[in-house]
Amino acid sequence: MKTSLRFAILLVSSFVVSGCYHEKYQNALERVDTLLSKDMIDSAYHEFNRIEYNKINDEDVQAYYYLINTRLDYMRYVPISSLKNLEKSISYYRENSNDKKLAEAYFYKGAILIDQNKYKGAALALKKAEYYNTNDNNIELQYKISEKFSFLNEQICDYKTALSYSHKNLNLGLTTKNTNWIVYAMGNLAVEYYGLKKIDSCQFYLTSCIPYLNKVPKKDRAFFYLNIGYIYSKYDKASAKQYLAKALEIAPLPNTYNALATLQYEEGNKTEAIKLWEKALQAATNVQKKRYMGVLADIYASEGDYKKAYLWSIKRADLVDEAYSNKQREDIKQLQNKFDFEMQSIQYREHIKLYWTIFILAVILSLLIIVSFYYKYNKVKLKNIESNLLINISKRQIEKLQKSDESNLKEVTMLKEEVSQMNSKRQESLYHGHMLFEEIQNGGNIAKWTKRDFIHFIEYYKLHDLPFINHLTKDYEDLSPRYMFFSILEHMKKNEEEIENIMCISRSSLRSIRTRVKQRALLFEDKKGAAKNAIDCKTKD
Repeated sequence: MKTSLRFAILLVSSFVVSGCYHEKYQNALERVDTLLSKDMIDSAYHEFNRIEYNKINDEDVQAYYYLINTRLDYMRYVPISSLKNLEKSISYYRENSNDKKLAEAYFYKGAILIDQNKYKGAALALKKAEYYNTNDNNIELQYKISEKFSFLNEQICDYKTALSYSHKNLNLGLTTKNTNWIVYAMGNLAVEYYGLKKIDSCQFYLTSCIPYLNKVPKKDRAFFYLNIGYIYSKYDKASAKQYLAKALEIAPLPNTYNALATLQYEEGNKTEAIKLWEKALQAATNVQKKRYMGVLADIYASEGDYKKAYLWSIKRADLVDEAYSNKQREDIKQLQNKFDFEMQSIQYREHIKLYWTIFILAVILSLLIIVSFYYKYNKVKLKNIESNLLINISKRQIEKLQKSDESNLKEVTMLKEEVSQMNSKRQESLYHGHMLFEEIQNGGNIAKWTKRDFIHFIEYYKLHDLPFINHLTKDYEDLSPRYMFFSILEHMKKNEEEIENIMCISRSSLRSIRTRVKQRALLFEDKKGAAKNAIDCKTKD
């Protein structure tokens, strides 16, 4: 009897203690949450560090702890590499139908994925945050979600969608009389109107937010000064330099260095401009590096230094491409629209299957890309060896002539000039061909191409598939560069619609070209057969 009583007392005590701990840490986390909502980040950090995580056994409090921890790190600009703990919060809140905290958890997931340049995943997470927040109608969270959507759509150049979210935020700011929200919304609107080439509207919102910049946190002020400086650079270079200098005083942003470098180059200060672009490259993302390296390649090419231009273009091509193609941008736009339409009808488990499928395909695609890069690298290496043979032979002839007799000095000089010209022409042709190939791969067309452009493209494509170019040269009767280009597009697995867009032709013209190419092949076969018959007749005679 006494044993049973002791056990009952112990059991009740454990429940009481557990309940006390739950209430204690729940209240502590709520205090941290409140402090963060008031932007009292240091006080929130101090309060949070007093919480003894190892004593939290309750699943609800653990989920809340992970959410607050993520929010605190994000607001303190601490790099977040893993979403593991936040995913635990999401899983718990989804299973327990806590829409308020689920919306917030999805928001921070989307915000972190944006920082990691994973825009497709970010769009999906933010759409879920937007959906779950409609049930709770948290105005502060609604503002933050719209702000992230504005930024996300700016990155994929969908300025119209970004504009709609920024106008929402401006209305929220005016309704709540929140000056901070108003300033950020006007800053975003200026960027978006500039992207839409509506300069008057851009200038209006830009000048409207300048008087309030002192109320913006210092770290964010650098972005405002950068945007103001960049837009002023189009018509007031002196003011542009002042605002860009202010931006650099706060934070060394790569885009600020890029804007200053552009101004210096336009004023003829090439050396200073290149130094600034090199500084920009040090802290830039791969997307930014590709843009800056492209600028440097164009500068060297315009000055006739094709060797450096080609080197920069190759470095640029070797970067992992984080930039979004037109199709990928369209995918992100469609994803946002599709989610709005389907969210109420699609079950979460179906989404999980989709995510796993995308993940597996992404892994497979990554492996294929790695193998493809390795294969292309070896092909380029082999082609370089082949193309250097002629130059090496000429150099050996120069050495022999130099050793044999001084009377050969004129011939030696001529051979040296030939070698120099071959090097220069090869570098120039490879550079132009590479840039044209990149242009076509990124959705460009041949509307302004000349005959020399087709030849440069074909010369560069030899590095990708020399046997195919040899096949076009040997097995077709006088195939023109334009027709060879058409055959290469088909060999690159471009469909009819893509070829029509690239070559700026109609479907009937496309079929006509295909017929003529086939006729060239048949004509070659006929001539080859006729030559063989003639040889056979002579043999019989």
